[in-house]
Amino acid sequence: MVDRFDRECRSLADLEHPGIVAYTAHGSHLGRPYLAMEYVEGTELRVYIDKLHRRPPAERYGRCRSIGAALCDALGHLHSHGLVHRDVKPTNVLIADDGRVLLSDLGIVQRDGDVEPRHGTLVGTPAYAAPEQASGGRVDPRADLFGLGATLYLLLTRRRPFEGISGRDELPPRPGTFDPGIPTDLEAVILRLLAPDPAHRYHSADLVREALSAGRDEGVQIAGRQDALAAAAQALKRAEDGAKVWVLPIGPRGGGRGWLARVVTGSARRRGIPVVTVEEEAELTRFESMMQTRRGTVFISLRMDQARPDGAEVVEVPLPPLGIADVRRTVVGFAPHTDEAASVAARLHTLSGGLPALLVPLLQAYTTEQKVVLPEQVPPPIVAHTAFDNLAEDTRTVAATLALLDRPASIALVAAVVGQTAEMAIEELESRGVVRCTEGQAVLSADVFQTVALAVHPDLPSLEAQVEAARIDDPTVPGTTLRALCQEAERHLREGRLRSALDAAERASELATAVGERQLECLARATWGLVLLETGFPKAARRCLADATALARAVGDRSLRHRTHLLRAWAEMDERPGDPGAAAAALDRLMPLVSALDDDISDPLSAFTCTLWARAAAGLGDHGTWRRAAQVAEPRIAMQGGVDRARLMLLLAEGAHVVSDQSARQRVVDASSSSVGLPLHAWWSDCLQARLESNSPPEPTGLTHLLQPHEVAALEQRSRRIGL
Repeated sequence: MVDRFDRECRSLADLEHPGIVAYTAHGSHLGRPYLAMEYVEGTELRVYIDKLHRRPPAERYGRCRSIGAALCDALGHLHSHGLVHRDVKPTNVLIADDGRVLLSDLGIVQRDGDVEPRHGTLVGTPAYAAPEQASGGRVDPRADLFGLGATLYLLLTRRRPFEGISGRDELPPRPGTFDPGIPTDLEAVILRLLAPDPAHRYHSADLVREALSAGRDEGVQIAGRQDALAAAAQALKRAEDGAKVWVLPIGPRGGGRGWLARVVTGSARRRGIPVVTVEEEAELTRFESMMQTRRGTVFISLRMDQARPDGAEVVEVPLPPLGIADVRRTVVGFAPHTDEAASVAARLHTLSGGLPALLVPLLQAYTTEQKVVLPEQVPPPIVAHTAFDNLAEDTRTVAATLALLDRPASIALVAAVVGQTAEMAIEELESRGVVRCTEGQAVLSADVFQTVALAVHPDLPSLEAQVEAARIDDPTVPGTTLRALCQEAERHLREGRLRSALDAAERASELATAVGERQLECLARATWGLVLLETGFPKAARRCLADATALARAVGDRSLRHRTHLLRAWAEMDERPGDPGAAAAALDRLMPLVSALDDDISDPLSAFTCTLWARAAAGLGDHGTWRRAAQVAEPRIAMQGGVDRARLMLLLAEGAHVVSDQSARQRVVDASSSSVGLPLHAWWSDCLQARLESNSPPEPTGLTHLLQPHEVAALEQRSRRIGL
């Protein structure tokens, strides 16, 4: 055995490849053989997968291809030297800080064709071992390709294809079962890698690399559609179980209904589920009689106002306009060489209104060599002109009026210009996705519509005079209303009126989109993110705050950007309590802010920064950093007042409990004193006290008035997360 170990280590010394952790030395110490390998700064793929699933699906599919291709290069080199790794799995793949993908842990590498001395003994990891390897038989490079397939399966689905060593005589569930958006070709490659019979797998790593690269989709992949894909997966699962499912898109025209139909149809057909796309009411009547005798059918409605077939379950699929953060991710994914991607994304967001139907043609028109370059004047894409086809003259005039006003306008204000037909015209424009209505105010949903509306009006000078006269008579200032709504949301949150806080924050966010002033939009998103976070919706808060951060970056507001980064770090930890990976992600976000701290202990943002630094260190179990951060935070917290002080003291008390610091009990008492008169934070304090005493958390009595059942459930779930 020692001779064999020595021989195989010498083989490793001959391997020189950028995708394989380098051999350093081997030998014997105190009678025990050892193998030393290169130290790599980075993270295991197992941990990276968790982070990747918090990114847009398109990015995940692309990284699956690129990571798979890099591993194929490494395995191909290993196999060319007559070696088999035998333990390809996520914990043996490293993602270096410089972006390299490396295959590691070559400690059980074997010569191709060799048989384990103890025949019938499994060497490797059961969940990732090929069937012939699991039975202790002879292995060749195709066993490594099986492990590669199992690794990529986990990367895409966060599920192992197999548990233990049984059940290898058939394929696992298709990855598309869990995520209908997975490209068909990528799914096919992974399933072929997982074929039970080695003869049915790819014969070399080079062929796998070619297959992964050949199917790469060069089209625009829209970010921000995780919720839509989850809803589509739910619909398909119900249909697979025999239900008749009506897939209903919720969102404006231009939001991606065609994309949804393609995703659901493709996945349904791969599973053998009957699928019907319904565009007009007459089509539903034509198909309805046929569907009476067929179980497990999916209907895809391309219009929200269609009546559903009798007996069908409705699955609503959210397709809201993209936020600015999702536009930026889309830009970076499609054109990674774009200069100042944040600024380009902000401008594209304004031009398109976040509607994929407008964003995609703009990206395609102005991208060269993976770089978006927008001209000073951007002509509207053809689809923007098409939205105005066959519109009545009065309706065109309403669109031009909104373009000239260049801000949200009440129906009364528009009617003062065009007359009593204003309301019907706005409804028609809204049905076409040209207009967005919020808080009784109408506004064009994208800047490109503004250009088209002005271009098609026959008498612009006369209309300009009428609009100016109406503007003078209208005292409404949407920005003032927006600031008031943000203040109202925070006041309701402070006073424990959670229903009112949620309503005011959501209204502020919707109105901010309509107003289109980036600074105000950032303020509204940050407010809504805070309300969502404190009422038990960390996932929704994190997405909202990603938009707020992108907006703050676009307007160059460092203070708002600092605040949104802090709230996002908090949301990271609250969404995955007790997960060191979440604490590490939060710490990555916080450390640049910590290093920039100054001596002003009265600054609320510095107090928030130090408190979250301590909380994240506690989540990692780092006692030394926890104590140091807590000491820096305490004098800063003491300078704060009201709800800010209570919030920070509670976060610090949570950290003390998590890290088992002896100060935890006293910190909870002090935080409780600071929470007097703040019902939500007093309940938070009671939850912490219960956690310290190993009791069940208290019911959120008094906080749930008028809340919907799912909102009450979210608050109760938050009580169980506190102190983890």
